[in-house]
Amino acid sequence: MVAVETDIRSAVLDATERLLGRYGYQKMTMDDIAAEAGVGRRTIYLHFTGKQEVALSTIDRIVAAVHTELAKIARSRL
Repeated sequence: MVAVETDIRSAVLDATERLLGRYGYQKMTMDDIAAEAGVGRRTIYLHFTGKQEVALSTIDRIVAAVHTELAKIARSRL
């Protein structure tokens, strides 16, 4: 069950990342996210409190990925 929840959360975050690039935060809706992720809107609310939390979680994930890549680059130059 945990794997399914993680997959849903990842799908929502992936969809949000694409939609932020396509529409920006203001124009993106929870319905857009649900459709892009292939889940119901209510399913998103099982994992996030709202659009702001989804967007911030997406940004956190992007920042973490960038940080990881920068750390790899820094280590390779030592």
